[in-house]
Amino acid sequence: MIDPNKSRRASIAVFALLYLGYCISYIDRAAIALSLVAIGKEFNVGSAALGVVMSTFYISYAAMQIPGGWIADRWAAKRSSSYRWHSGRCSR
Repeated sequence: MIDPNKSRRASIAVFALLYLGYCISYIDRAAIALSLVAIGKEFNVGSAALGVVMSTFYISYAAMQIPGGWIADRWAAKRSSSYRWHSGRCSR
């Protein structure tokens, strides 16, 4: 038999880990905007080129939402979330 107290603690732990992952993802998306000033100075890049960098980042981010949603619909949400998390971490 499953102990309800252990099940609740496990649910809270999973929620905390998911929330931490969400916060890290949000900070990761916001950090590129903050770091563009330093990147522009270090590589001597103009503001027009930095705008292209930001546009490319956000367009590719938005475009990947479509296959991510398709994968989540096709397979179980737990499996697809795990795959997206691992592929995002490995690509850096």
